Amino acid sequence: MKDLLWQVIVICFMTASLTVFLRFCMGSGNIFGWYGDWIDKQWDESPNMQPLLKVIGACNKCYGTWVFIVLFCCYWLFSNQKDGVTSMALCTILGCGVNYMFINLFEKITD
Repeated sequence: MKDLLWQVIVICFMTASLTVFLRFCMGSGNIFGWYGDWIDKQWDESPNMQPLLKVIGACNKCYGTWVFIVLFCCYWLFSNQKDGVTSMALCTILGCGVNYMFINLFEKITD
């Protein structure tokens, strides 16, 4: 279980880094700037869509949580983990919190 916790922390670090990088890429003038501009436009024009927009990139913490969950589940499925579903659920919950902390840290460093 100790090795699994370290794996979760490393995955959290990687997904938090990926999230901050993708949000950078969504800035105006960058490779996914068109997507970031679309999100910003929808944010202003459609207040009822704001919860969905947070999940698809408007909020690093919301977006990063889903990036972590998807990548962690893929890792779990393809790494032949011997631990049960309970361990997976606990690691996912723990990982969401650690991922959130890493994103906050990275945002403070990059600002």
